Amino acid sequence: TTKPIPILPAAHFFMGGVWAGGSGETALPGLFACGEIAWGFHGANRRGGNALTECMVMGRIAGQGAARYAFSHRALPAGAGIREIQKISVPDRHTEKGQFRVYLQQIREIAWHHAGILRSKAGLDEGLAKIEKVYARIQEAAPANIKEIIMKEDCMSAAFTVKAILTASMGREESRGSFNRE
Repeated sequence: TTKPIPILPAAHFFMGGVWAGGSGETALPGLFACGEIAWGFHGANRRGGNALTECMVMGRIAGQGAARYAFSHRALPAGAGIREIQKISVPDRHTEKGQFRVYLQQIREIAWHHAGILRSKAGLDEGLAKIEKVYARIQEAAPANIKEIIMKEDCMSAAFTVKAILTASMGREESRGSFNRE
């Protein structure tokens, strides 16, 4: 509150997509959104510098909305959801230790090089081919424990998101918002 906040431009891969109301509520009861995932706050464009302020302001608003929702709805029994995770059997064969971190790094690199601000048909084609290969390796990966099961699901989600961005970008041949098409 006493020091200035540095404001710098940054590359954006994802700006909005989940509708959120004035309290951060989404169409799914009990799910609240804020920050870059929330649609409608900036429209098709957002200039660098207001992301941190937006997260602080909208994060607080969404957090308060979620708290009001939680206080007005019956709580789930302790441990709900854990049973489903515990039922997942761990296969005999295991993925090499740390491999899921490698997959996440590969996904980040594909997003950075192929789904950045400046996009081309050749770059999108190459990015789609790369993400398909990584996605297939993740699907075949055999987690050794619960932590790795969660990491695998995170990798699957990240790869799916990058694939969706690249696929949607193939259909948009013009520049729009913060993204430019070569």
